[in-house]
Amino acid sequence: EVTILQPPWLVPRPHHFKPPTVHVTILKAQGLRNTIGPDPLGMMSTLMPIHSYVKVSTSRASHRTGVVKMKRNPVWDSLDDNYAELELDYDNDRFLKVEICDSKPMKNRRLSVVYVPMAMVPRAPCSSSGVESTKDVSTNRAEAQLRNQTVITMPCMMRKSMGGGYGSITLALSTHDARRDWLQRELQARQNQIAHEESSAAARCTPQVLMCGHGTTFAVSDVVGENVDLADDVEEIAAWFRSWCMSIC
Repeated sequence: EVTILQPPWLVPRPHHFKPPTVHVTILKAQGLRNTIGPDPLGMMSTLMPIHSYVKVSTSRASHRTGVVKMKRNPVWDSLDDNYAELELDYDNDRFLKVEICDSKPMKNRRLSVVYVPMAMVPRAPCSSSGVESTKDVSTNRAEAQLRNQTVITMPCMMRKSMGGGYGSITLALSTHDARRDWLQRELQARQNQIAHEESSAAARCTPQVLMCGHGTTFAVSDVVGENVDLADDVEEIAAWFRSWCMSIC
């Protein structure tokens, strides 16, 4: 559906809209495994220590968290490290790519890849004000950000685990689109204006109630009647109206 609007605008229109973005907060992962083996002598495969990090990416941007060492169930709790705003391209970004990796001195190992459908990511409610500053700015920013996001947990197959197996990754997601937010507010303002004009027109068309002596009330439509030709002489109608009032007063 295409909406074409013409000025004047009821909601001020910015000269430039920021590109749409997806806001990602990486929260935690569970059940990560990285194994080596079996060796040529037939020894059983062994679990390797994991120094995990997560990389999220779209076609236009990417972000990598810090490394959580020696944890198979890592938690990323630093907002400066685990939060990212990635620019979106609606034509190319059907999925958000999430890579779970094991940091190694020589070469990092990718443990799992998850593709999150962008259709699952809700649009955050538009707001004209930012997060209020208080004593603990980082905590309030984190809480406010999570309030506008939806937390999802996706299964992830452990590619570097002998015998397969699954872990999981938990993210908080939302999308932001300044152009769509403005368009939604503009359409709502126009609907409100139309409703106000219709109610004002209905009020003007309501028969006026008059009062004539001794508290007697009547409507103009009752006096004139439906069969009165409005093209008749106005003076004749006015004289008849005055005589009628005197007869009932």
